[in-house]
Amino acid sequence: MRHGVTEMNVYLSKSRYGSKNFRDPLLYDTRLTEKGKLGAQAAAARVARLRPRPELLVVSPLTRALQTATLAFGHQPGCPVLVEPLWRERLYLSSDVGRHPELLQEEFPHYSFDHLEDVWWHTGTPDDPLAIHEEPDHVFVERVGKLQQW
Repeated sequence: MRHGVTEMNVYLSKSRYGSKNFRDPLLYDTRLTEKGKLGAQAAAARVARLRPRPELLVVSPLTRALQTATLAFGHQPGCPVLVEPLWRERLYLSSDVGRHPELLQEEFPHYSFDHLEDVWWHTGTPDDPLAIHEEPDHVFVERVGKLQQW
């Protein structure tokens, strides 16, 4: 399942990524909009009808994915949940920069983040994890390879 509509999706609908005057709006770890929340809540009815029932729910640690999973599957989805950084989106913009696991734990206490590194997203400058560095092709391909082996 893909995450619902985010603040960054709205921004990108008005400001084309890569255009001459494009500026990253610095919407770090962007959240769902009200429309995105409604879409995720609507997915809950479809999730309830899934047969067979899911045996495992794997979710990215990006806030938009955690919000979507919570709204669609509930706080107790009836199966184990794994928050897995390999499932994150490729880092292009501030919206793809994550948050420290302790902050995620505060907002999403029904998930476990104990296994995550403090900086689980791509960063080109470890001393400044909020710096925005596009995830290079070779790093992305390596991550996808690990995901395929998983």
